[in-house]
Amino acid sequence: MAHTNKAAGNGPIPTRQGPEVTLTVRAYDNDTAGLYDHVATALQQLGERTPVADELVLVGPFPVYVLNPIAVANGATSVYAERPTGWRGIVLEGGEAIACVDLPSDGSVWETPSVRGQDAANVLQSALTVAQEAEGSARTYDLRIIQLPRVFVCAVWLAGPASAYIPTRAGGIEQTDPHPLRRKQFIGLVKRCLRQAVTGSNDDTGGGDDAARNDPPRRR
Repeated sequence: MAHTNKAAGNGPIPTRQGPEVTLTVRAYDNDTAGLYDHVATALQQLGERTPVADELVLVGPFPVYVLNPIAVANGATSVYAERPTGWRGIVLEGGEAIACVDLPSDGSVWETPSVRGQDAANVLQSALTVAQEAEGSARTYDLRIIQLPRVFVCAVWLAGPASAYIPTRAGGIEQTDPHPLRRKQFIGLVKRCLRQAVTGSNDDTGGGDDAARNDPPRRR
């Protein structure tokens, strides 16, 4: 079992550095002992292939923040509009993304962990790859994951003077080909999802993929 700085990585070190762009990630300092056994059990509960716990690797995790969708629709996308809620990582087996795992910010891993399957892991991995290739006017971005409740929007956020947003879910629909949006485009997306939520045109009321937790399993 291993914890790795692959992809966007863990810790305050740069995750990709070129002539213009550096990505950094806040360090995760909590213990992950026993995590892989939990992931293997959760995937079995979800009906997915059960991996060998000793062969799993955690990429990240990355800090997760919640933004108020109404505030974002009104233009509030700064760091002052967010609140931290935990961490999200990708679990690999043999280099293949097989699960996403959410960890609480206080380190109480086994009280409220959440595991999603391979589809969610592949989408997040794709978004992180896009983030590492992003170009922009800012020299440094702080990589975060943001969630907007009620409108079922989730995105990788490259926070900086000229922020970029890479949606992984919008209006409850998985974004299987994620691409970066600038601030104005992201606000427009949130506005559309708000209209869908108000009019009831989007019938996804689950807010995400099925998630398996400790006994008994729950839905997220």
